[in-house]
Amino acid sequence: MSVESNRNLGGIGSILSLLGIISTTATLVQYSIGGLTTQVSASMLGLLGVTGILGFVAFIGFILFLVAMYGFSKDYAERRIFSYIIYGIIGGIVSGLIVGVVSVAVTFASIFNRSSLPSSSVSPFTVVMTAALTIASLVWVYFIVKSYNLLGDKSEVPMFKTGAKILLVGVILNIVLNMVFAALILNGSIPANALLLASVPGGILNYVAQGVFAKSFFAIRAPPSSQTILPSYVPATQTQSWFCPNCGMENQTDSVYCIRCGRKL
Repeated sequence: MSVESNRNLGGIGSILSLLGIISTTATLVQYSIGGLTTQVSASMLGLLGVTGILGFVAFIGFILFLVAMYGFSKDYAERRIFSYIIYGIIGGIVSGLIVGVVSVAVTFASIFNRSSLPSSSVSPFTVVMTAALTIASLVWVYFIVKSYNLLGDKSEVPMFKTGAKILLVGVILNIVLNMVFAALILNGSIPANALLLASVPGGILNYVAQGVFAKSFFAIRAPPSSQTILPSYVPATQTQSWFCPNCGMENQTDSVYCIRCGRKL
C-alpha cells in the first residue's frame, strides 16, 4: 500500500482507539455504582452492551494501526517500526503469563494462611493480577514508544515523539498509583473497588497520546514521486530546396551558389 493509505489507516485506527475511553468510563461507572453485586439490572446490561460495542470498535482500531505500521515499515524500508510492536505484544503476553502463574501460587498459599490477611483487604490474587497487567503494559509501552520514535524520525513528524512521551508518562503514573492503591487496600485503608480508580489518570494521558498520534498520522506527507520527464516529440523538419534560375539545378535553401553552374542564388 502507499504512504497515503497507511497514513489514513493509522489515523483512523487511533481515532477508533479513542472510543475506548467511553468503554473505560462505562466500566468505571458500573463498578463504582454497582460494585461486585451479582444482581443484574437493565442499566447494568446497557452498560455492558455499550462497553462491549465500543471495546470491539477500539479493537478494530488497533488492527488498523497494526496494518498501518506494517505498511510504514515497508514504505520507509525500516523493519523495526513493525518489529518493535511485535516484540511488545509478545513481551507483554509472556510477562503477564509469568506473573499470572505467580498469582495462582499466591492464591493457593493464601488459602492456608487466611488469618494473616486483614478482613477488609482484597484477595492477593487480585493484587498480583493487577501487578501482572501493570508489568505487561510496561513492556508493551517500552517497545511501542521505540516504534513511534522511529516512525517520527523516518516520517519527519516530531509529534509522534511527543505522543510517545505522553504515553510513557501515563504508564509510569499508572504503575505508581497502582502500587500505592494496592498497599492501601492490603492495609485495609480503602475499599477494593478503589483500585480501579488508580488507572484513571494514566488512562486519560493514554487517550491524550492517542489523539496526538491520530494528528501525527494525518500529518505524514507522501514522498515526492520520481517521475521521468520525457522530452516532447519534435517532428523532423522536412528538408526544403529551391532551383537555380540559370540551370534549373535543385539546391538546398541554405546554399549560396548553385552546385552545378556556380551562379549566385
